[in-house]
Amino acid sequence: MTFDEEFGSTKAFFKAEHQAKQADLMWNSLNSIAYDTLFVSQMRKVMGDFEFLGNKRCGMWYAEDDIGSCSFKSTDGHYGNWSFNLGRLNMNVVKEGFLKGGVVIVDSTKKGKGTTSGNIPENALIDDDGIDFVDEDDELTDNLDNIHLPPWISDNERNSVSKLIEGWTNDLIAFNPPVHQAALDSSFYLVPEWISPTKTGSLLGGSSEFLPPCLWGTRAFQKVGLVPIVLLSSSTTDCSVQNGLSRSLQLMGRGRKEEEEMERKRNEIRRGQWRYIQGAGDDEETWSRHLTPALFFAHSPTILHSKSECCAEVDRIVSTTRIETVPSSSPSVFEGSFGVIGSSGLAIGTLHAGRVPHPSTYFSAILNCGAPETEELIEWRTRQLLLKERPPNDESIQPKSSDEDMFSYLYLPIEDGKKGRVSFQKYIGAGISFVLTCLQKRTEHSKPILIHCEQGQNRSAAMTVAALVALFDITSAASPSSLVLTSTAADLPIRPIDDPAHCVLDVTQLTNGLQITKQTFKRALSFIRQSWPEANPIKALLLELHRYFFPFH
Repeated sequence: MTFDEEFGSTKAFFKAEHQAKQADLMWNSLNSIAYDTLFVSQMRKVMGDFEFLGNKRCGMWYAEDDIGSCSFKSTDGHYGNWSFNLGRLNMNVVKEGFLKGGVVIVDSTKKGKGTTSGNIPENALIDDDGIDFVDEDDELTDNLDNIHLPPWISDNERNSVSKLIEGWTNDLIAFNPPVHQAALDSSFYLVPEWISPTKTGSLLGGSSEFLPPCLWGTRAFQKVGLVPIVLLSSSTTDCSVQNGLSRSLQLMGRGRKEEEEMERKRNEIRRGQWRYIQGAGDDEETWSRHLTPALFFAHSPTILHSKSECCAEVDRIVSTTRIETVPSSSPSVFEGSFGVIGSSGLAIGTLHAGRVPHPSTYFSAILNCGAPETEELIEWRTRQLLLKERPPNDESIQPKSSDEDMFSYLYLPIEDGKKGRVSFQKYIGAGISFVLTCLQKRTEHSKPILIHCEQGQNRSAAMTVAALVALFDITSAASPSSLVLTSTAADLPIRPIDDPAHCVLDVTQLTNGLQITKQTFKRALSFIRQSWPEANPIKALLLELHRYFFPFH
């Protein structure tokens, strides 16, 4: 029997081989995440008085329960490429730190990568000095040289970063982000601490102890005027043996249940049932098949039941979730599914916000940036089309209510991820035009205009940035609560959107008189994140925004 006869074709053989490798990668990645999550669960039990946040996107894979989020990028702290990104200020970390007395940021990295060693410690010092500048009669403190990096960072790198701190602090002061009153009222300083399964670093207790002071609770730091930002890396370099921190906690009688489960999974590794991948959550796009952390933890027993059925089970769960068309009726789910951006009249949110029954009760308009549509909104869109095309004297088709008569809805078929770059560029004009039309109709008592996608992170965030930059004077606004529609936008006549793909908008005329720079986009994103920290548009969509507003650059 020839090779082609046995496998059908060479192409089919390599396709089967690729599928086998992908299945193996998913199985190993999800088991690795399940193992690392046990360590995070131990820490959450011990450090109950801290606020836990997951660093997007990787850190969100390592918390079984819902936690808040932040967005630090490892590239901002890479050697020789140090930077302070005003689009990722993460002021919610500062707020929670001063309100709760301490914050734990959960992340996981592959060897040689990570946000915990440089990027976040730099931000802590810069935020400290920026807050002091606001709070102490506009004078920089003498704290600029006190950057706290982990003990494993070389003196050469420490000195190089220290020279950049003052310039970054001045950038933050010029940017003038809103600071929570709890931070302004406090005399404490933010200070980073480090915990991983194999290594700890602390200002109060050195770097060799397996029980760092942050496990004593926030009071240990309050006594010396500090607010700890604990950087928790969940991955280990060697999971075949019990790590020192877990061993110490076990001797203290704490985290015993998690340690027993960790030992069970270590035995699975020894038997060759799966292979540990350090920082598996860091490359989710290579193996996840659209699985999300929430879906994984909700279905982990069935997903990890069998290696041969793992991929099929994930595909089934994802497809079932995506085709579900029944709107969520849970008030708690709906209330946490969107955030209103200051006085702009705009709101940004997730699929759950767009799925609320009778959406005209809560929103004056909805701009759907590619999320699955509900049957109710599809029916509304069909009825509006019939109303537009009906003869003048035909009264057979009427709006169902006065709210619905004033309600507006537009669906833009924008793909998620990098694949959505082309479709996003095609529909930016339609999105801005729709939002502007709705804003021009607003009154003082109008409901917000919702811009949403599936997760409220990428497509809707980029579209909201576009609307804020085009329609509001972001540079002059001191905070989201002072956003006002520009006079040009308020008076600009807008044609009805018949075909979103061919909607023509003269953005040059719309933004005439506005000073739009790269900083404007960062400031707009910062305003969005103050009410919706989940906003995290990918670089590909941000580049399309730049091309749209600066077509000749």
